[in-house]
Formats: sequence, structure tokens, C-alpha cells
Amino acid sequence: FLTGCLVFQVKPGESRVGCSSDCDMILTGLGISPTLCTLSKSTSCSLSLKVTGPGRVVVNGSRIPWSDGEDSSVTLTHGDRMVLGYSFEFQLVVPGSSNGFGDSP
Repeated sequence: FLTGCLVFQVKPGESRVGCSSDCDMILTGLGISPTLCTLSKSTSCSLSLKVTGPGRVVVNGSRIPWSDGEDSSVTLTHGDRMVLGYSFEFQLVVPGSSNGFGDSP
């Protein structure tokens, strides 16, 4: 259940997420490392998430592990829920998709 709504637009290319001041999306709190993950948006508007540091990343209830040297990326789709750290929950909304905000994909 989401109690508030903030909108973050993901730019084409890569957007770094973490608590470092040089990240594109800065979040602070328990379970957020300086560079927690990277969101990659392709020209075809597909979106993927790659865990790039220690911390807590959960997508649709499954924890995405971080392991140095291993690929830990997942493809995201409309309606996916992401938990970053222990305090931030996001729902992915793709404009123009067949489902409205809050609907399951």
C-alpha cells in the first residue's frame, strides 16, 4: 500500500541510485549504499535494474542479490514494485500502458 506519490522520470541511458551526492536519484537510509543500483532505459523504453552495490533491493517480493562480478540485472515492466533499502517503495508506471496506475500488469 503506497501512502504517498512522488514521480521520478527515468532519463534515457543509465541513472544511478544511492546515497552518494553524484547519483542521479539520491536516497538515504538503512539499506542504501553509495551506489545501490542502476536503472537503464533503452530507446525502446524498456527498463532494467542492476544492483551495483551492497544494500537491499527487492522487486515484486524477490530480493535481488548483489555479488561482485556477477550479473544481477532484472527487466522491469509496468506495475512492478521495487523496494530500495528498508524505507523506499516504488511502483513502476509506464505512460501509455494498457493498465492504469495501481493495476497489476
